[in-house]
Amino acid sequence: MAVDPIPENVRRQAIDWLFRLHSDAHGADERQALADWLAESPEHQRAFTVVQSQWQSLRHLRHLPFPSKDAALRFRPPSRRHCWRLSTAAMALFACGVATFHPSGWLGFTASYHTAKGERKTIVLADDSRIELNTDSELSVHFNRWRRQVYLTRGEAFFKVAHAADRPFDVRVGNLHVLDVGTEFDVYNQSDRVQIAVLEGRVEILGQEPLTLAADQAVELTPDGTLLEKSGTAHGASIDWRSGQFKFRNRRLDQVLHEISRYHDVQFNILSPELAELTVSGVFNTDNLAGLLDALGTVLPVQVQRISPRQILIQRKS
Repeated sequence: MAVDPIPENVRRQAIDWLFRLHSDAHGADERQALADWLAESPEHQRAFTVVQSQWQSLRHLRHLPFPSKDAALRFRPPSRRHCWRLSTAAMALFACGVATFHPSGWLGFTASYHTAKGERKTIVLADDSRIELNTDSELSVHFNRWRRQVYLTRGEAFFKVAHAADRPFDVRVGNLHVLDVGTEFDVYNQSDRVQIAVLEGRVEILGQEPLTLAADQAVELTPDGTLLEKSGTAHGASIDWRSGQFKFRNRRLDQVLHEISRYHDVQFNILSPELAELTVSGVFNTDNLAGLLDALGTVLPVQVQRISPRQILIQRKS
């Protein structure tokens, strides 16, 4: 599922409709015309919703002095034959709204994205950077003229960053900053650690101590930036989920079950601590829960019992 930025021509049409609603002459005909325009496309509806939200965000700026607004208030159209009589607030929005909330503008553009269990989503950003959001994940994006910022609040994302040396790409996870100007890397935000793996290029990590990761390197850090482990990507954080696969190499059973539960709405109950320490190696499809459970019962001395649609019991094989 791809979520694209609103095309500039559609954004301008949405702003145009917002002006009409705030003009002195709007009436039933204008409201019906707007309803027809909204019905033409879900993209029109999304654009108008975003513009309305930005309009509300701009309300507190109306009484602040700044050049764009002052110029707007001094403006008088040369002819009113084809112009609407706009309110003062709408004129200010016309002068600074598009530039202010454009991804390269003063306040910039903010959006949030999330995925459900088992869902993956590709997000194409305004600068042509791409984010692949893994299962059960959430992030927000904020772009302005100086910086590109992403806040990964839950889960995992793979970033393919468009090069822009004067506009760093900053991924924030807790107290960590992952800085990049053009590369490909994965960030996995867990409750007790953050895994970062670089596929191409290089990233700078700001935590307790600055750290640089090059291609084919990975690192595990605590949320406050304490280094836990630095290694190659084959042993550290993995990006195999992008092809719909788990690749486990001597992973503890409890860790494997945790990964499975990210993709499927199930809970595992391991009856003894010794079973949790068993290790698993192999390649499995992320969307095949039945196959995963059968494989665990085959390669390990465990019995996997599904006691309800969401509850799965792991006990020693008798």
